[in-house]
Amino acid sequence: MSVFVPASYDPAQPMPVVVFLHGGGGNASNAQATTCPAGDTMSAGCLYGVGEAEGFITVFPNGYAPRKASPVRTWNAGGGGDYACASGPACRSGSDDISYLNSVLDEVEAEYTVETSRVYVMGFSNGAAMAHRVACEMAGRVAAVVAVSGANEYATDAPCDPGEPVSVMHVHGTADECWGYDTSLAACADEQPEPKVGVSESVRGWVATLACSVEPAVGTLPDLDADDGTTATYARYDGCVGGSEVELVTIEGGGHIYPGGVKVRGAMGSGDLASGDVGNEFFWEWLSQWERAGA
Repeated sequence: MSVFVPASYDPAQPMPVVVFLHGGGGNASNAQATTCPAGDTMSAGCLYGVGEAEGFITVFPNGYAPRKASPVRTWNAGGGGDYACASGPACRSGSDDISYLNSVLDEVEAEYTVETSRVYVMGFSNGAAMAHRVACEMAGRVAAVVAVSGANEYATDAPCDPGEPVSVMHVHGTADECWGYDTSLAACADEQPEPKVGVSESVRGWVATLACSVEPAVGTLPDLDADDGTTATYARYDGCVGGSEVELVTIEGGGHIYPGGVKVRGAMGSGDLASGDVGNEFFWEWLSQWERAGA
């Protein structure tokens, strides 16, 4: 696990926490680069760079690995039955990643003065699917999640009952060849005969679970790079239980890539980076408005 604490941290002043979950086959170390422009880990645009500027602690935990020393790690994001077990190794082993992430938060809260009403989880790909599971099972500790390029596989085979209000943002590219925008057999390294759940199905599930307004507010985000071949739109469902919100950000032409971050090479490098006002600053602006009631 890696923890980045802003220079402005004062033990007398509670600080928000953002936990970022790496993609399948990744780890805490390369997850840091995932959030950086062009993978430049020295950039102030990295997620932890935004944390330095905005005043939040950034945490990168390691997922499950059969061997402790292995750099190839995954999250048990649920699934099974008619849908793929996401992601394979952790899911098939039944890794108790919810208990693990609770222990991560316990450790961070023991070491630092945390604003416990403002704890957030983000994830990419398999980590995004795990972020959805966190929203289903850890709403008692997490106020909001951002899931990038991974849908709510957990809800396909288990009850998703947050118990408390939680806000969810789902970000996905229409040209994603690893986790298809629609229900499909799209996969990167872990080919399985069952499909992954589609984005629309995942979002509809959250709208129903959180009793949101059926008709969303829709719009287009500013296109900051007209040459990259992508645009970004949003569908925002408000009126959810406890004042929470479900938001879908669709990257037209976007691939299996963390917006504003490094372009993943090989089979996962399909599509272009997202244009529009989408990236770490955008995600933090959305997350930071949510506060867990009763914390």
